[in-house]
Amino acid sequence: MKTAVKFDEFPPVDFGHTAFLFDVDGTLLDIAPVPGAVDVPSQLPDCLVGLEGRCDGALAFVSGRTLAELDTLFAPLVLPAIGSHGGEIRFGRNDVFREPPLPGEVKARFRGLADADHRIIFEDKGCSIAFHYRLVPQIQPVLLQALQQKQADLQEDGLEVLRGKAIIEIKPKRYNKATALRRLMQERPFLGRRPLFAGDDTTDEDVFAILPEMHGTGISVGRRMTGAAYSVGRPEDMRSWLCRLESGTG
Repeated sequence: MKTAVKFDEFPPVDFGHTAFLFDVDGTLLDIAPVPGAVDVPSQLPDCLVGLEGRCDGALAFVSGRTLAELDTLFAPLVLPAIGSHGGEIRFGRNDVFREPPLPGEVKARFRGLADADHRIIFEDKGCSIAFHYRLVPQIQPVLLQALQQKQADLQEDGLEVLRGKAIIEIKPKRYNKATALRRLMQERPFLGRRPLFAGDDTTDEDVFAILPEMHGTGISVGRRMTGAAYSVGRPEDMRSWLCRLESGTG
């Protein structure tokens, strides 16, 4: 794996044959203490607009955030996107697929995990639920133990637990970022292109794993990850490279 520390060490890009696919938190944006506190640098949306033009629209977010959250963060920019770890896919502005919401009784079965500490932030994404504990990281063993005691419920409901950076998410097993990416790559303008994917967390590992079948390239951010051919240290490094690409100097 190459650790890209200089712009000329990033992978070469053929705009006519590349699809750009980016995780958001920890990849394009610096992680904040709470999800709503992330900062979108002022130059980033313009950079993404320029890149979208250069690759004829083959640029998408691949995020655990909902589509609504992504649109709020990057407004007025609205891009194709995979949201909620594959629970939502926006192929075009008016072409959106959404998994059915989790039944209320299923959500209620797990909602009490947030009662372990008032600093845990509970998020209902519709098709999944998440528990953000960055404000109280020492609570993680308590949450994991509680989930271990609910293994029978998870299996009965066809659910799985995703562990990310100070977040635990409960979602259906039948989809993930990789299954959603396969669907997105079958539609224009992504069809026939080679994916260039950047991610930073365990929830991105499924995508790195399928890149070879599409002759794609992976870039991990913050640490070396299996399946990523390149690695950069910080989201700032990714943003700088993308803006150089967009301007033609990368």
